[in-house]
Amino acid sequence: IQYSYGGKLRDFQEPSSKGNLVKIKNNIMRIIKYKRLIRKEKLDVIYEFISINNPISMLRHKSVIRIISSRDFSVLHNCTKRFSKCLNHADAMICNSQYLRQYFIGKYPEQSHKVFSVYNYIDTDEICKQAVENIESQCAEFIDKHSSVVVSVGRFCKEKGFEFLIEAISIARKHNEDVGLLLVGDGDYKQKYLDVIEQLEVQDHVYFTGFQKNPYKYMARSTFFVLSSLSEGFPNVLAEAMALGLPVISTNCYSGPAEILRKDADYSAVTDTYVECDYGIISPALKDTDNQIAMNELSKAMIRLISDKELCHKYHNLSVQRSLDFSEEATRQKLNEIFNILHDRRITT
Repeated sequence: IQYSYGGKLRDFQEPSSKGNLVKIKNNIMRIIKYKRLIRKEKLDVIYEFISINNPISMLRHKSVIRIISSRDFSVLHNCTKRFSKCLNHADAMICNSQYLRQYFIGKYPEQSHKVFSVYNYIDTDEICKQAVENIESQCAEFIDKHSSVVVSVGRFCKEKGFEFLIEAISIARKHNEDVGLLLVGDGDYKQKYLDVIEQLEVQDHVYFTGFQKNPYKYMARSTFFVLSSLSEGFPNVLAEAMALGLPVISTNCYSGPAEILRKDADYSAVTDTYVECDYGIISPALKDTDNQIAMNELSKAMIRLISDKELCHKYHNLSVQRSLDFSEEATRQKLNEIFNILHDRRITT
């Protein structure tokens, strides 16, 4: 368990396994224990965050309100039919962005009454509390060596697009040699990133912190934050960076950034050039291949922030202002409204 939580933790003690027979046995035992838990605890609502391909996602429960969730566009795009089948056995689906909801009901309009959207919330007080913790001396030295430090946070995987961010940093350094990149995280793609760094000869200007339970202490010491993702649902780390007052740049990926950084939530507004939006800068979307234009525009956006202190200060204030919209209380109220709607539907059917 890597995150704090409220309530009670119930561990089924049925870990994942590579063996097919053990997998089948574990899945059967999980389902049995899951149903047993529902009866024993007399649950009213089940809000599932499990993978849509988990056998549990296809269960039907007559005695309890059951909600499935959609949290990443690439998963929803690849498994839309599976989501629809699961929703046939559930009372509702909650998406963490408006775009995810719109995309799904565009495919299955007959299920629109079951689909809602609720943004993830961020705990600003806890984020700011952790942000003042000390960082290791080696990282502090790296930051001191660079007048501008770009930070990004996430698992080292294809979806985060860090190899393109590294190349954009390399391009930006041709205009400003004092810029460095701080990458907070770890994962399978690290060697790929190391190869790109060596090829571009920026070894002294990219720093890896490794996996950190507290990324905020690194973010707080950086100049601005960049989200280089190819795909998201609601990028928590973007909103968290804004809570720390960091100016932000994001690729125009599906989904989340346009809804966070633009008042009109218009995903079509940014195509071939970066745009200074209401709460931050959005650069063209990154794809699996042919990203030279997108990387060039991302580098231009970074140079824009680095060279314009007034713009940086403006987006610092706007980041703090916007982050207040993702409060715990706002999320709680929205969820309670949905629970009440579902409860009333149960009574009337």
